[in-house]
Amino acid sequence: MWAGPALDDAIKSWRGDEAREDLVALLIARRTPIEQAKAAIGDYAAKAGLDANQKLTLLFAGVFDEINDQRSRVVTGIERFARKQRTLADRIKTESIRISQTQRDMAAQMSEDGQKEQQTLDWDTRIYDERSQSLTYVCETPVILEQRAFDLAREIQGRMN
Repeated sequence: MWAGPALDDAIKSWRGDEAREDLVALLIARRTPIEQAKAAIGDYAAKAGLDANQKLTLLFAGVFDEINDQRSRVVTGIERFARKQRTLADRIKTESIRISQTQRDMAAQMSEDGQKEQQTLDWDTRIYDERSQSLTYVCETPVILEQRAFDLAREIQGRMN
């Protein structure tokens, strides 16, 4: 992704310049079109002066640091989401088995308790299904963040001497 100077020190020191911090925030925002981000990088590079390579390295360090932080939070959320889905799936399975064993006749199925149990199971199943449908979008987010980091890295590197 980055073939420029090592980022070890830059990751620790990219903050401290308000203009750079604002630019990093603009660049990493997914609502910022990539063409607008590239133009902003070009403007920053043009104004960077003699130490442009150092400033551009710090800029990418900020982009990398912030996108990596976002990606980590998203992955943590996906893991939490997956745990909740597994728990809900286990509860649905257990309740389905219990209901099928306790409601073998129509009278048990039509009783007030039987209907409440079935409604609870139906609701849990619906929640599980809806969450499963949104999982595809949630899992694409880290990939989108990585692609943005790659595109920004290429653009920043292209502006270096």
